[in-house]
Amino acid sequence: MNGARIVGRGLADTYDNLIYFALLSLVWWVCLFTVILGPAATIALFAHADPRIGTLNDRLSPSETIWLIVRSIWRGWRLALLILPILLLLSYNIAFYGTRTSAIGILSPLWLFLFVIGLMIAASAFAIEALRAEERALAAARLAIIMVGAQLPRAVLVMLLTIAVGAVFAVLIVPFILFFPATVAAIFNRFVLSGFRIAIPNPLDPTPERAAEGKERRKWWGP
Repeated sequence: MNGARIVGRGLADTYDNLIYFALLSLVWWVCLFTVILGPAATIALFAHADPRIGTLNDRLSPSETIWLIVRSIWRGWRLALLILPILLLLSYNIAFYGTRTSAIGILSPLWLFLFVIGLMIAASAFAIEALRAEERALAAARLAIIMVGAQLPRAVLVMLLTIAVGAVFAVLIVPFILFFPATVAAIFNRFVLSGFRIAIPNPLDPTPERAAEGKERRKWWGP
């Protein structure tokens, strides 16, 4: 699945679950403002935005979601402490070199590119942590680095398209608040599942029983 298709499928997930994704995003914003619950709520957000929900998995109930956030506080912070310092350092380098008019300012695009890669790895790591709950934070970060590095062109395209979607949502303001967090989670869940070569069933596809029934009907009535 190419990068543009992954982003398109993530947007389709948002369209198919507008109210559900809006509630998820609002809960995530509230938890983010508490700071302490931010990383754990991010794991819960990615878990809820799993595109296999409704086909292979059942949705988490509100009580199960609260329990997931509570028991993921330390797990989420371990992952955040692995990733946030690197993103902050890259942000500082962008600000530092971007204000230089000398030859050293040439490094600004390099740091910007590395920052985009860092965001991609961070989102992928949280998706891995949510989709594979048994993974330790360091293992999730390592897997995210390997996954992004192994498919770098597609990863960069997914990240740039996601940033473009975020820019459009930000102009409209309300969609950014209500849908963008869950949309990002849906996009990167699909990116990670695609990287693991895990099939995502289409809920519109007929069940094996329906497919067999249709085959028998076509055989009976002829082509």
